Amino acid sequence: MSFLTERQPVDVFARLENDQAQVDVYNALNLTLDDWTLVSLATNGAAVPQKLHYELRLYGTEGVLTQDLWQGTLTEYGRDGSVIEYPPLRPDEIYPLYAPATNLIDTILGLAENGSPARHGVFAAKIADAAVASALCGNTVRL
Repeated sequence: MSFLTERQPVDVFARLENDQAQVDVYNALNLTLDDWTLVSLATNGAAVPQKLHYELRLYGTEGVLTQDLWQGTLTEYGRDGSVIEYPPLRPDEIYPLYAPATNLIDTILGLAENGSPARHGVFAAKIADAAVASALCGNTVRL
């Protein structure tokens, strides 16, 4: 979300379920960003390998974008009824092995721009911390 929006979280409401595991397995989060964008997140750590889902849906004033990150697809649905299916990514582009480590080394050497700036990690840490606090107290946590 941070990468897509460059916004900051204002509040988080979360439900976490560990299904008797040592870590949370199912999560449902609702967030408000600082421009009042509403965000819904859900994760499932019990997915089956036959059909992995890593899907984004972005709803805007002009239409909807759907992106399946495991399949490398992007589709645009316009409010005017148009549908644009963008060419899918090649398998090596979907999850480029070693790309984060390579980018880190290239950034240190001055050969590339940092593809993972700290602000995105800080955003994720704020959300994770607030989600745990919300799940424990049962209420929305303001940041």
